[in-house]
Amino acid sequence: MGGKRVYTDAIRRNGQLESGYRIADDDEEQDSFDDTVEASDEDEWEERAENFGFTRSEVSELISQGVKPWDDDAWDVLHALSDM
Repeated sequence: MGGKRVYTDAIRRNGQLESGYRIADDDEEQDSFDDTVEASDEDEWEERAENFGFTRSEVSELISQGVKPWDDDAWDVLHALSDM
């Protein structure tokens, strides 16, 4: 996964060098995007850790069906609901 991104970034940056664009501005934008994505990923992991591996919306859906997130069949129920 990381290898493909690094390769793609290298091709993109090479094109920028050839066309004379400044890379520094792009690096700052990419760093800002990476920080946002990392924060978002961390928030989701924390949310799932608090909810037995489910997101809040998934927990709400399970509860509306009378299933508790800690029930043994909670994942099966969620998958069945998503297949509907």
